[in-house]
Formats: sequence, structure tokens, C-alpha cells
Amino acid sequence: MVGPAIKGGYIRTGEPITLCLPMVVQPKPMFRNIQKDKLKPNQIRASIDLRVPKKSMERNRITPVPIAEDCMYKLYDCKVFSKLDMRQGYHQLILDPSSREIATFSTPRGKMRPKRLLFDAKSSQDLFDEAVCKVFSRHTKCHISKRRHPGGTLEVHNETLTKVLERAAEHNVTFNRKKCEFGVTELEFYEYKFTKDGLKSIGGEHQSSKRNQSSTRESKKLS
Repeated sequence: MVGPAIKGGYIRTGEPITLCLPMVVQPKPMFRNIQKDKLKPNQIRASIDLRVPKKSMERNRITPVPIAEDCMYKLYDCKVFSKLDMRQGYHQLILDPSSREIATFSTPRGKMRPKRLLFDAKSSQDLFDEAVCKVFSRHTKCHISKRRHPGGTLEVHNETLTKVLERAAEHNVTFNRKKCEFGVTELEFYEYKFTKDGLKSIGGEHQSSKRNQSSTRESKKLS
């Protein structure tokens, strides 16, 4: 796992330091029920124990995370959709050299220092959202590492998608082709499905019933 990370330019060998963090290896969430001795390399994840430096980190939320209601309003008249999934999203952002020293970590190959944005740092999500939205916000409805590209017609959708891909090329942003969807008439987001015929709830009547019950409780509180 260390070798590919060095080759990919995500980490590099460390220099003399005063702080060195331990590396934590654990199963990915979907494989936690598998016995440890039966786990395969692609079923585990290596990360850095950031509990100590996190005490000095602060959130830097500038770009608000979109909520379902925002998308309902913005996508209500769209007929065609595409979804682009950024490949290893955080790792597409270069970590400032001044932040690399405090994230130096120990491995069987010696001390290593990250060169890309860390997954577990307190402010990583804020920094990632801000950077990505600066590149794509004019043409997309964004959420974490997923980009949604709506269009009232196929022509409008294709024009928007072309602009998004051009912006991606300009800023060296790459996507995971297997997780991308292009020109579809249905797209799931949160607990909803946006379709050419309008908004639908995933789970149908069950989800609608839960929302109706919630609305009833709220009405009772107000009355």
C-alpha cells in the first residue's frame, strides 16, 4: 500500500522531524464483518492517526454543502442528467508544504510525509468543497466528490457537460469512469430520485408516509 502511494505521488519519504504519527490499517466499512486474516488488500484502508494534530485544527466552512431542498428547486424542470465521480477526490488537491510536516507518519518503510490533502483532517472537507466549487460551481450542482449536471433538454445538457469537462481538463481534474453516468433520465440524490417526469421518493409510499407523519407531528407542535 505504501509503494503505490509513493508512485502515485501521494506521499514521499520524510525528513528529520519532531512529530511522527502512527499509521492505522483497518477494513473498509463494507468489509468490517470479514475476519481479519481473510481480508484482501483492496478491502483494507491505511490512514494516519490524526488525533493529536486535530486538537489544533479548525473548521473553515466557506462553501455550504447542498441539501435536498436546494436541488429540488434547482432541478425541478430538468429532463436529462449526468453524474461525474472524481477519482480519489481529496488526493487531487496538493497539500501545502507547511502542513506536511505535522502529518508525517511512520510506516514499515520508514517515515513518510503526505503530499495530497488528507482524508481524515478536520478541515479537509471544507477545503475540498471550496476548491471544487471554484472550478465547477457555475455549471454544476455539487455534493462532495460527485458532480451533477442537469439540463432542460438534451442539447442544453450536452452543452453544459462539455463546459464542465473543459473546466476539468483545464484544472487537471480526473473522474472515475465506472462511477459516472451520462445522459440519463433518472438520477438518485439523497433519498430522492430526480426524473424527467419530476421528483420521486426512493422507497415510495413508505418514505412518503414517514414524511407525512413528521409533518403531522410538526403541525401538532405548532398548534
